[in-house]
Amino acid sequence: TLILSVGAPSSPFISNFVMYDFDKSLDDWCRNNGITYSRYADDITFSTNIKDILCRVPKVVKKMLSLHVPGLSINESKTIFTSMAHNRHVTGVTLTPQGNLSIGRDRKRMLSAKIHKYSLGLLSSEEINKTKGMIAFANYLEGDFLLRLQKKYGCELITKFLMEGNK
Repeated sequence: TLILSVGAPSSPFISNFVMYDFDKSLDDWCRNNGITYSRYADDITFSTNIKDILCRVPKVVKKMLSLHVPGLSINESKTIFTSMAHNRHVTGVTLTPQGNLSIGRDRKRMLSAKIHKYSLGLLSSEEINKTKGMIAFANYLEGDFLLRLQKKYGCELITKFLMEGNK
């Protein structure tokens, strides 16, 4: 059995090479049926404005996988159908009913808790660096996220936190 090493620099290239015929066939089918298709590593996302057409997708995906990449299968427990009425989560990002990108409520609470721990001197340098990266990502998705943290914890603490470890 061959296993693709997750995180290796060559992994995206290899997975795209292996999945090329599958991607091409599925993309053609989706375009012909008014569906937008994208794949990031092993996450596949479909979207459309056509009512009830997405229920056909799992059968088509299974057929194309068996044709182009035998041995690869769908993890049924990770298959999710959702609509505009609910928050949609794709590759760690939440798409709100208003069409905005978000890191989601749970991650926001977790980041706020990390800042609180930092204010008490209870955050390790490793946690600080990881949290700084997550805050940068959150602020990229939601431009006012940093402002909300500053409002809650004060500009001085947030600035000190963001400068932590910089020389």
